[in-house]
Order: sequence, then C-alpha cells, then structure tokens
Amino acid sequence: MAKSYLISDGYKGQIDDVISRLGNQPEGSVQRIQTRFESMPIDSTVFRICTFTGAWSKNAGKGVTYKYQSATPNTVLAFNVFVAITATQGGNCAIAREGTSWFLIQAECTS
Repeated sequence: MAKSYLISDGYKGQIDDVISRLGNQPEGSVQRIQTRFESMPIDSTVFRICTFTGAWSKNAGKGVTYKYQSATPNTVLAFNVFVAITATQGGNCAIAREGTSWFLIQAECTS
C-alpha cells in the first residue's frame, strides 16, 4: 500500500515545478560554462607623433617609433594609403588609429 503525506498546496506546487523542470532535462549530467564578457584593456590613444626612416611607398606598411615614448613597446606598424614618400632620410610623421590599425596622416615635408 502506498504511503501518503499531508502537504500544503504551495509546497505541492513547488514540487510539481521541480519535477516538471527535471523532466525536461536531457539524460546525464549537464554542465554549464560560466560566460563573462569583459572589456580588454587597450591603449585609448588614437593619435601619435612618430619618426620613420627611409622612403615609404604608397599602400605599404612601415614600422614607426613613437617620438615621445622611450619605454618599450614604442613601435607600431602604420600604413601609408595617401602618397609615396621618396625622401630616403625619413623624418617625423603623425599617425592615427582606425579600429586596431594605424595609418599615416602626415609626413614631415622637406624642401
């Protein structure tokens, strides 16, 4: 003969909810991986004064050195999308970041 127990309607409802949730679970143990979205610490600087050496072709990248930062890392790859720079001595330049890439925006003019 089955045993019966007296429980309140609220408690019976909670038990029914648990049974319903367990009945919808796949068989076996399911583990969830905790997901966290964190922002990556990035350098928020978008404009730099730098130096470069040698000629710089249009549509080419070149390693440039930050002019006022001696602590490493102080170099970055910048892309020239405007005009070929034929002066072989290089000079000062200004670069700006678009997304994660750096681009030449002005090179030192020599006469």
